[in-house]
Amino acid sequence: MENKLLNEVITMTDVQIIEDKAKSYKKVLEKVTVYPNWTLINGRKYYQAVYLNRKEETKAAAVFSPDQEQPAEAQKAHEMLAEYHLLLRDTHKSGNARYEQSPEMFTLPIQLMDKAQYPGLEAGRQLIASLYDWQKQFVQHFQGFIIFANNPRKVTEEELNLLYEKAAHLSVIHLRTGKELAGQINVLEDWIRHMKKAGLWNRLPHEVKTFYQQLIKDQATSMNTDHHLNAEDHYEKQVSDRIRFLRQKYSGEATDSLALRWPQPIPTA
Repeated sequence: MENKLLNEVITMTDVQIIEDKAKSYKKVLEKVTVYPNWTLINGRKYYQAVYLNRKEETKAAAVFSPDQEQPAEAQKAHEMLAEYHLLLRDTHKSGNARYEQSPEMFTLPIQLMDKAQYPGLEAGRQLIASLYDWQKQFVQHFQGFIIFANNPRKVTEEELNLLYEKAAHLSVIHLRTGKELAGQINVLEDWIRHMKKAGLWNRLPHEVKTFYQQLIKDQATSMNTDHHLNAEDHYEKQVSDRIRFLRQKYSGEATDSLALRWPQPIPTA
């Protein structure tokens, strides 16, 4: 227990040192945030600081060590940390809204249909039950991602690979949900008509009705636009392909899209 507390004290001290160094490169009205994750280059710890404007948009980054940093080492650390943190941020941003969906969006219609036993609702019930199964899988994986993200760690290739795997699982579940819905959107439309005919539609809360109406409205544009998923492949193959796709996207984008204030980029000959 004492070792754990000591490590936490050291980490907080490191972060404060990095924050103080990063402030030297801060512009007016910007805020400095230091990520608690670090990487090790030649036995030296490096952290990434980012500069946020008043809209909380990331404008630039810097990489420092609690010790005396070396520019070449910091540049190498930047490549690892920028990729890790950008993937971490985007995975949370893209999945959090779905994670926070209430289970009642699925359970309330199912319970209502089970009580009514109205003909013509079975296909819709099966679709909603399937969507709920996907939602439970998504929540389970996202909870694992949150636990991972909330524990500061030394970023290595192994940790980066683990993050890519977690992000890929979430992405594949989301895409598979979207493809199933896109292929059965007529079932959902018929279900709403039958629910209205049976007098059950208005017995659902407003937010539940809005949820399904929005699914129909959005599916063509937001849930069926990603073509990087072969519907014929099994789940494990899709996850493997998704990891490869995400790596191609983030390995270059992370360093290219983030202006670096320190170290200064090394000029090429």
